Amino acid sequence: MRGESCPIPDIQARKTLENMNPEEVLLVIVDYPLSGERIPVSIQKEGHEIIKKIADKYGDIKIYIRRRQNA
Repeated sequence: MRGESCPIPDIQARKTLENMNPEEVLLVIVDYPLSGERIPVSIQKEGHEIIKKIADKYGDIKIYIRRRQNA
């Protein structure tokens, strides 16, 4: 989702998670700082697990998300 600003990365992450199998892991990469803050909050509200969030020196924020067990 590099180059996209809110709310596009958040919406796309949620849509992708809904089409995944329970317990699968999604890696979302964003370069818009607000998306890096907003996605974990909205994803956790839906019951998914944030495994890890990493910001690198190039401005990318990598968010590892495990899809919830019960859809």
